[in-house]
Amino acid sequence: MRVVACTLLALCLAGCGHSEAELEYAAARAALVAGDHAEAERRAEAAARAGGDRFEALRAFLRGNVAFARCEMFEPAAEAGDNEAYKSALKNAEDALAYWRWAAKSRDDWPAARRNVERALFKLAALREKRRDGKQKPPQPPAPTDGDEAKPPPDSPLEEKDLPAGEVLGLFDVLVRRDAEKIKLRRAQRATAKDRVERDW
Repeated sequence: MRVVACTLLALCLAGCGHSEAELEYAAARAALVAGDHAEAERRAEAAARAGGDRFEALRAFLRGNVAFARCEMFEPAAEAGDNEAYKSALKNAEDALAYWRWAAKSRDDWPAARRNVERALFKLAALREKRRDGKQKPPQPPAPTDGDEAKPPPDSPLEEKDLPAGEVLGLFDVLVRRDAEKIKLRRAQRATAKDRVERDW
């Protein structure tokens, strides 16, 4: 069924004079929506081969979406205490962040990629926080965008304001610094505990 949907979409677009790269990317997006992650990645690779630089950036964007979707698939089992599921969720969130960062750096006019970088940072922080706290559940971010969502008219009260790239990187630096401080505190606590141990030599 998924392959049929992708094929029909490709045929419709072919009739409109679209390039091979555009057809492959449209099929990749259709496969992603259908939940066929392997097919989405395969089609995105084909689009990048056929379309060059522009479609390499689109491939990275789509692969970020695939990795984020996989992260969310592993998340329920991770929350239930499955260590392997947690590692898989974390790895896919890190992959999504890397892909979306690459896409965001490739163009200055890609707010969807920058928003998804924010979502990946949020997801990584939430996964690590849940791991530390066990039961505490931070608020969930909105679902990642595929870049084609309808936008409100200019000056609308609903208009989204993008977080500047510097602030996103600043947030990431705060998280890294916080982790480093916690590691330093744990080492100091262990060193203090060792000093209290009586020695018989």
